[in-house]
Amino acid sequence: MKVAAAFNAPFLKLAQAVYLEELWPLLEKETPEEQRRIVTYMQHSVLGDWRKPGMMPPIAMLQDKIEWAKMNPNMFSALFRSGKHAEQPQNYTPPADAKPPDWEPLTAEELQALYRKWQPPSVNQDTGT
Repeated sequence: MKVAAAFNAPFLKLAQAVYLEELWPLLEKETPEEQRRIVTYMQHSVLGDWRKPGMMPPIAMLQDKIEWAKMNPNMFSALFRSGKHAEQPQNYTPPADAKPPDWEPLTAEELQALYRKWQPPSVNQDTGT
């Protein structure tokens, strides 16, 4: 439901039933704490990856995220033990070794160029359309 709300996607009861029917078997044998960890990872990951507002992501995408979280049980584990998992998107700082040694953040100009590159032509600032 949070994913549907975040994307302003209609999520009728019948569609909810289909998603639940497909996703629940992946979670039913997990403990409630593990279910929360897996679902939270799935939600955060989908919110970062899905780029179609007004539409729910396909079930297969959610299944992939759940399977990945199950195969990587340490993901967010410290956050869950601390009870701060809901704060993860705003306050999470990756460990220092998560970035390659030569990594540098993009400049404002580089970010703007990437933004323009990936915009549909109808909203591209350079064309004025």
